[in-house]
Amino acid sequence: MQNNQIKELLEIKLSRESLFQFLTDPTRRFRVARHVVLWTVSLFLIYKRFDFNAVLLTSPAERQMYVNLSTLIFGGLIILDYVLITLLLRQFVIRRSQVSLFVLGLFGVHLLTAFLVYWHVGWFVDLFTLKHLPIAYRTFAHDVIGLRFWQIPFNPVLIGVFCFSLVYSYLLVVLTPKIFKDLFTISVRKGQLEKDNLQLEKDNLQLEKDNLQL
Repeated sequence: MQNNQIKELLEIKLSRESLFQFLTDPTRRFRVARHVVLWTVSLFLIYKRFDFNAVLLTSPAERQMYVNLSTLIFGGLIILDYVLITLLLRQFVIRRSQVSLFVLGLFGVHLLTAFLVYWHVGWFVDLFTLKHLPIAYRTFAHDVIGLRFWQIPFNPVLIGVFCFSLVYSYLLVVLTPKIFKDLFTISVRKGQLEKDNLQLEKDNLQLEKDNLQL
């Protein structure tokens, strides 16, 4: 009975260590594995979201085309924004602590996102026609398509209905674990560095004692 309990405790410890290694190990294979899991789950959720939205497309071919194109466009946008914001975080927050440049970079990411979302609205209207598109397109597409160049990044309809609903909400979901994981990894490495420094001081002290005895 006691041997079984010890075996169970060892298995739990090994599983925790494996999970910890998977979440924090900086080597390439673990980073690739984390991204594969993250984006597989995210793209699946995005696909199901657009599959639910495509109820007005009665033609199976049009429905599948709408779902696939929407998943590719918005999934690609989310991945692009994720990569850009991750680089900005690493460059201007973690390494340099220049928050103003980080905020300026975020605004640049928003400009890029807004223009790409604006382009997709016009393309979808031409491709599917309004009567076959979800209600958000039928309600707001004409207002969005008529925007002037300088109005695109600040238009509340474009930002609220399309950007926040379809890009930023999912981006927040995938960025939050990334931020907490990086902060946790930095904390763990800092703690390990302090332990290594303390052990080095002890070794040096012991070496001095041994020299004195000699």
